Amino acid sequence: MTQSGERFSTIKILLEIAIAAGGFAIGLLFARQLDLGIVPGVFMGLMGAIFAFILAQGLTTFIFRILRRD
Repeated sequence: MTQSGERFSTIKILLEIAIAAGGFAIGLLFARQLDLGIVPGVFMGLMGAIFAFILAQGLTTFIFRILRRD
């Protein structure tokens, strides 16, 4: 893999992780608004993180596919 390809992969992975962390935080905040408690809140946060990570993979794949075109 070339150096620019490795750079794209690193940026893509970091962006996906950041979006998943945001999904986790939004899930926790939503559970807090519903007064669900700690354990259901963590599970809700994990579900938000998984959902956001799946969406981020599709989004970043689409964006970086466009950026790599010559």
